[in-house]
Amino acid sequence: MDKTNNSGLFQIDELEGFIRANSKMFQEKVSLKELLDLPRYKLIEEDSNAFLFGLISDQSVKAEVAWSLPYSLKQRIGGLAIEAILDLGEEEIIKAIKRKPSLHRFPSSIGEYIFKAAEKLNESYDKKASLIWGEDSSAGNILVKLKEFKGIGHKKASLGLSLLIREFDEPITEKSRIDIAYDLHIRRIFIRSGLTKKDTENEIVKKAQEINHQYPGELTSFFWHIGRNWCFASKPNCIGCPLTDYCKKNI
Repeated sequence: MDKTNNSGLFQIDELEGFIRANSKMFQEKVSLKELLDLPRYKLIEEDSNAFLFGLISDQSVKAEVAWSLPYSLKQRIGGLAIEAILDLGEEEIIKAIKRKPSLHRFPSSIGEYIFKAAEKLNESYDKKASLIWGEDSSAGNILVKLKEFKGIGHKKASLGLSLLIREFDEPITEKSRIDIAYDLHIRRIFIRSGLTKKDTENEIVKKAQEINHQYPGELTSFFWHIGRNWCFASKPNCIGCPLTDYCKKNI
């Protein structure tokens, strides 16, 4: 046994075993289809460029805000055609996002990233983001391609691949290359539960790989849902949390 705390005797392998057995528990509840209204979801589903813009926007705001941005931006500028975005120019895209009510907490950065993405799609992918993952299904290669877009690092790239698999059944191979997203909710739970001692991307990614070596990124949905619904930053609802019998509760 590892130690005794207010939930009784704790054993780390029991926690990891529970996570392995239940990693798919919340996949339907965290689906973008559940988070967005139908028009916003259909745009993400049917327009790969909108999906890419949503992924780029997924930082420092709730998922609902990030993934609604492509639809709202389309309404403000009249469409998401790559030619139209390039004709408008970066400053106009930023202004459209910044216009009240602002579509994002950081409109200037996101506007720049979206415009740069449009430029890259125009130059390298025939104006179609689907060619990033449609011509080569290898997760490792797709990660490299996604990270070439300004505003997309390893966390967003891993999240994007997980979403393509979970939401749209994209036949991605080499799932072992897809890491858990280093998200605030996930970081909080890994520390509180005792899965890791330090809040570093390396430790959390490594532990997720140990728990699910075949597809570490599959764990993102599981922890994200727990963080959104029970393991709050302040006043967590430990009693209702699915991990309560296994968690060290390092709060």
